[in-house]
Amino acid sequence: WLLAHPGGAARVAVFGAGLIGSALVGAVRRQGGRLLGHVPWHWGADPGQRVRLWSARPENAALLRQHRENRRFLPGIPIPPEILLTEDAREALAGADVWVSAIPT
Repeated sequence: WLLAHPGGAARVAVFGAGLIGSALVGAVRRQGGRLLGHVPWHWGADPGQRVRLWSARPENAALLRQHRENRRFLPGIPIPPEILLTEDAREALAGADVWVSAIPT
């Protein structure tokens, strides 16, 4: 359901920092930077932070940045430091090649 970025590493904005969004960025990290074995996500030092996890609530984003884990839904599972944690939708979208919605309906 996602296509590989022609440059090799997609810039990804994940919307929803709850259970699904947090698990998704953690799963990609454990898969060696690949989403479902198809889309490589860049994990190295990059000033543009290729993976961004957006939270609708500033207080939640602040807790995620402080603890680098989602203590409410996934306690003990770290969010890699390479992932930008933000409550600013524009920051999350800036230059994104792929948007992933992990927002509950």
